[in-house]
Amino acid sequence: MTDTNTVTRAELIAVLKKSLWSLTGRGPVGEMWTSPDKSSKVGIPFELEPRDREWESVIERVARAHVISNADLMRRIETLRFDVTEFRVDGPEWEHSVPVEAGFNLFKTARQVLRVSATTSRIPKVAIGGGFSTTGDRVLERARFGQTREGSYIVPLMVPIVERSEVNDSNVELKQESPVFEEAKLGHESDERRATRTMAESLSAVSNSIIERASVPTASQVNDLVYAGVSRELLNTLSEVISKPRVQTFEAKFRWSELLADLSGNIASNISIPSDAGQLLSESARRFKPQATPKIETFTGPIVQLRDEEIVTHGYVTIETNRNGRQVELQIRVGDEQLADVHEWFKERETVRTQGTVRRVAGHLVIDHPAELTLLRDSLLFDGETN
Repeated sequence: MTDTNTVTRAELIAVLKKSLWSLTGRGPVGEMWTSPDKSSKVGIPFELEPRDREWESVIERVARAHVISNADLMRRIETLRFDVTEFRVDGPEWEHSVPVEAGFNLFKTARQVLRVSATTSRIPKVAIGGGFSTTGDRVLERARFGQTREGSYIVPLMVPIVERSEVNDSNVELKQESPVFEEAKLGHESDERRATRTMAESLSAVSNSIIERASVPTASQVNDLVYAGVSRELLNTLSEVISKPRVQTFEAKFRWSELLADLSGNIASNISIPSDAGQLLSESARRFKPQATPKIETFTGPIVQLRDEEIVTHGYVTIETNRNGRQVELQIRVGDEQLADVHEWFKERETVRTQGTVRRVAGHLVIDHPAELTLLRDSLLFDGETN
């Protein structure tokens, strides 16, 4: 298994590249890197490691060039390969410590929210019971808790998104072998990223569709929430964490790995749930009961391919999704009237939702006449339906 706790020179170099530093010189023992505005130069030895005395000097000079603290730069380097969710509970004068029950429950909540999301990211479920996904639990096994931070008590949950691989760097004259990062596969969403994306989207759905509406969802609205990754277990977990004595707010803040393409800007990066929502979430959870399997299947996922030819009046969009617990690509026929919207969704890396009857054609899964093709977030904008 990949070591997810070791910071190397590779992470430092990757941060410099992401920050538009340029390699301006190379010698027998190291490289010279120059800041984007040419005002700073930093020499980085090939064999540099965090335990070396030179490491602190390099970090200090790079941080000074970015006008940030050494701690903030190190946090960026340490979490480069991870999607990080900062879970936080707020209470009266809780800056340096929290009551034992609140602290214990915060760690438990972070673990449960990731486990639930990793399962519903593969198979949307109204209630999981004991049916947690094996693949999802592998995501949980690889995740780590970072160091707790002050600020009404913050616990970072780190999910490794990008693997390291040992390769030969042909650009290094001495032909040293050094760890570098595998490029993210375009159009492919790993189990880990799908789990963290679903975690953000499901918490956002709870906030927007239950808490802001201050209303228990109807049966049809429950179905919409399920396909956004919400489950009975998620609601019960959230209800429990904010119902502890003296807890005023629960918050989840998402920070995505810089090594993958950006997610849609419409995915919320910060979710806050007040303590007075505990009863509402508990009542909502009781509405999440297993239903009969619908004849029309529902899928959600990011768009990975779009085909639009001028000679025909329709196109095809392909999403990456899960069906019967397996990751698959699903082609959906798109009418001419919706192609302009789909082009924009593809450009903005949106998550979509579709419904329809699936058939297999030449090894491909296809929906010829979707009953629905819309943005996942728009599908959660409930109308005036009452309970």
